[in-house]
Order: sequence, then structure tokens, then C-alpha cells
Amino acid sequence: MLVALVGQPNSGKSALLSRLTGARVVTSNYPGTTVELASGRIPGSDIEVLDTPGIYSLAASSREQQITREVLEKRAPDLVVDVVDGTNLARHLSLTLALIRYGGPVIIAVNCADRLRAAGLEVDTRALSGRTGAPVVATSAITGEGVGELRAEIQAIRHTLGTGREGKPGRLRGPGSGAGQEVTGWPESLQALQKEASSITAAVLSRGGDGSKRERPRLAFAERLEAGLDRPLITFLVLGAGLFAAWAFISRALPFAEATVRLLLDPVGAYLRPFLSAALPPGPISETIARAVPEGVILPLCTVLPAMVLTYFLIAFLEDTGLLGRYAALGDTLAGALNLPGQALIPFMLGFGCRVPAILSARILPSQESRRNASILIAALVPCTATVSLAWTTLARFRGNPLVPVVAVAASALGLARLLNLTSGSGKDPLVLELPPLRMPAARNLAMKTRMRLSGFFTHVLPLVVAMNVGVRLFMDRGVAPLSGALSGFAEDVLGIPPEALLGALLTMLQRYLAPLFLLQLPLSPREATIAVTMVSLGFPCLPSAVTLWRELGPKVVLVTFAISTCLSLGWGTLLNLVLP
Repeated sequence: MLVALVGQPNSGKSALLSRLTGARVVTSNYPGTTVELASGRIPGSDIEVLDTPGIYSLAASSREQQITREVLEKRAPDLVVDVVDGTNLARHLSLTLALIRYGGPVIIAVNCADRLRAAGLEVDTRALSGRTGAPVVATSAITGEGVGELRAEIQAIRHTLGTGREGKPGRLRGPGSGAGQEVTGWPESLQALQKEASSITAAVLSRGGDGSKRERPRLAFAERLEAGLDRPLITFLVLGAGLFAAWAFISRALPFAEATVRLLLDPVGAYLRPFLSAALPPGPISETIARAVPEGVILPLCTVLPAMVLTYFLIAFLEDTGLLGRYAALGDTLAGALNLPGQALIPFMLGFGCRVPAILSARILPSQESRRNASILIAALVPCTATVSLAWTTLARFRGNPLVPVVAVAASALGLARLLNLTSGSGKDPLVLELPPLRMPAARNLAMKTRMRLSGFFTHVLPLVVAMNVGVRLFMDRGVAPLSGALSGFAEDVLGIPPEALLGALLTMLQRYLAPLFLLQLPLSPREATIAVTMVSLGFPCLPSAVTLWRELGPKVVLVTFAISTCLSLGWGTLLNLVLP
């Protein structure tokens, strides 16, 4: 039996999925897309529960929301559990009425029962069931209240369907359309649905006393905090400080996390290399493979995995506390300079820790075009913390000018954003979002979201990183010497740097921070150091981020990104060679 959790954004579907399935949750991409859907099984049953992207109406326009409609139309779940936020009942019930009118059996889960009670409100679930014709259960995904009753209702419908009841919903039908036709006419029906939802809410929502004495002061404090936080000046100061604190924490925690993981994995690498050397036939290629495979496994696990764990946990925390929407509103003006919506502030912030989770987190952006443009900008221009610190060390050692690479990166970002906007043929996406209430996140749900998002790294990213690392190592071992001679004149005459510095810039394909490490070993003048560091700052996407970009957006975007990086790096190197004294 397939059960689909459907509801508006911020209704608590993912937390309810964790409660229903006992956190036995896995993710898989929706066919033909990179949108991940979470699913799990109710313990001791054959009931699969599928969490769908949040949707405001069945006339959804974004790709993620279209997927929810496609799940209902094409996979035809046996049962829809409509998760509604009881504190915003009138607005959420418009979707409920649409699901009941155009789908199959529906259970209404009135979520946030604890917040309702704390606010002194009560939903008459029996009256709501009578008005809608669907079973109604009051739940709280945070506390687990009502989850057992919801499981029992699902099991009851499972039993009913098993005895032969015709219960599967067919394809959704718009007003006046026949079965199997595309959904049409939804915008004209939304006003009527909302009017009916408001009427039902007025009949079933009432004052239920003063609420819990323990919960009421907590709610009042949260309401005061929300009121203060949503003022523009306070929002800028508080969320800006929070953003800086998150970056500072990640940048300081990463070295410790990386060192810990490396300490645990070094024995694996020490065993794996001689094992491969003995297993493969003798020869230089076999030696390269024996060295590249352990590198390809240990390097991303030591440098990328800790960053992904920290940043995914941070995203889950921002989502569950209700801060993510406020950061999007805060960043709308800042990201607007790059023709991106406000949600792009989060991936760009994460990129300074590690670009792999930053590219993956670009999924929160509202359109495919904004997601592609943000991912290209991050992969090509955003340096991780290690790269920034080592680049500054290089400039300090050789007395280079730190202002030059900063100006080059900023100017490149503005110019590239405008170019990408022109080529995509679309302007900046308007920021349309709901500011959810501030909540105390559940540790169980934070852990589930972090683990769920990490699963794709081991199944999709890591194998590709190993394969590409072998290819790059073969090139470095076999192709660098001839390349050095061929590029010697170009590096000295056009770029004004030693050929070894140009080869160092190529190391950004492995890990960008390896390039400034390489530059530190060369005898560079201040002018050469300034040019070389600027070129490294605009260098190629590192191997893990290139693989992630390939996985998320396809090989064409990777090739475009490498072409952009080549033009920017060589172009700025040539320009600086002409203008720097």
C-alpha cells in the first residue's frame, strides 16, 4: 500500500514521516529529475509512506510542486494523508478541499496540536470530519501526539482496501475536464476553495480555554521573538550575526573534523595501496591507479564529508526552527545583485565551508534556471575557507596585493551573473514565501534529515570522485612534463608567471587549496604572486564539486563551468600582466 503525505510548505510533513516510520527513511530521485523524495515503511506492515514536496495548490508552477501533482496523478497512491497546520487552518484547508474533491481516500492530519492548545484554540475534529467527509486526526509531529491514532486510521483504510473497496484515486481532474486530461482551470477555482475553507474554519475552530499553563508563556515568548525578529533592522542585525556565527563555527570545526576522520581512515589507505599494487599487473599505470584509488576514497571522506555533515545539519536546523525563510527574505536584496532569489544566500554561505554541500543545497531555489546559475557561480567563484586562508598566506609571504584577487572575484561574479541571466532568458525569480512560526527543532528530525541528505553522497558522488581521480592522476603523471614545456612561453610572455605557477593553477581541478600550497614552494616576486593567486581564485572547480555539479545538473553544465573558469583565469592573468607594474 502506498500512502502519500501531501501538504503546504512548513506543515510538518517530514517530521511526521519520521514519526510514522520510526525514522526508517530513505531517499530516491524522482524519475528524470534530481528532486529527492523521502519515503519509509510503517514498522510491521507493507505500508510505504512517501513525503512529497510542499504544494500550495494543485495548480503548482515550480518543478518540485509539479512533482507532487505528478505523484498523485501517475503513481495513484492508495491513500493521501493531508498534513495541515492547525494554526493556519483556513489557508491550509483550501488544498485539503481540492485533494478530497479530485482524489481518492484522504485522511486529514491537523498538525501542530501542541501549538493550538498553547494558544488556547481547539479544532473540533468530529465537526471537521463531518464537513469534509474525511477522517481527521489531531497530531503533533514534534511531540508525537496523535501519531498512533493516525497509524490506526491508515491501517483501517488498508484493511478496507484489502477487502475489495475501490479506493485508488484516478488522475486528478480540473473543473470541467474529463478523466485523463491535463489539469486546467485551477486558478479560477482557488477563490471558491478558499471561501469554503474559511467557512469551515469558522465552524470548527474555537477557543478551548486558556491553554496549557506551561506552554502558554513559552508561546507568548516565541510570538514576541517573532514580532521583534521580523522587523527589518533587527532582522538584519540578528540574522547577519547568526550567519557569521554559523560560518565561524563551520570554519573552526572543519579542521578538527577533518583531522579526526583522517586519523580513522589513514590505516585504510595504508592497507589499500599495497593491496591494489599486489592485485594489479605490474607497470606504471597500475602504480598510478594504486595511488589514485585510495586518494579518491580518503580525500573526499576527509575533506568533503565533515563539511557536508555540518552544513546539512545547519540547513535542517534553519528549516525546523523557521529561520530559513527569514534568511531568504534577508538575502533577497543581496542575492538580487546576482539576479538570484533570496534563498541563494544559504548555498553561497555554505560554499565558503565546502562547495559540495553548497551545490546540493541549491535545490532550495525556486526554479531550475536560478539553481543552475547559482551552482555555476558557486563552483567557479566561491573559494572554501582552506583556499582563502592559504591564498592569504601566499600573498603575505611574497608581499602580493590582496585587493587584486578580491576585486577580480567580485567583478567576475557580477559580470558572470548578468551573462548567465541573459543566456537563460529569464529575470530574477520573485521572492514569494511564507514566514513560518519559530519552533524548537526536534533532535530526531534533525538527525533524520542530515542522514537522509547524506545518503546520495555515498551512492552517487563518491564512486564518481574515485573514477575521476584516477583519470586526473593518470594525466598528471603522464601529461604534465610535455605540458610544462609547451606552456612555458605562454605562461611567461602572456601571463607573466613561471610555468610552474601555471601548473599549480591546474591543481585546482583536484582540490583548489592544493594550488596555493604548491605556490608556496616557488620563488615568486610580489607581482607574480598577485597574478598567480588571482588565477587560482578564479580556477577550475575542484574534483568533488565538479562531480557533484555533473550529478545535479549534467555534463553540459560542468563543461560550461570549466570553460568559464578557463576564460576568467586566463583572462585576468593576461590583463594583470598588462596593467600591473
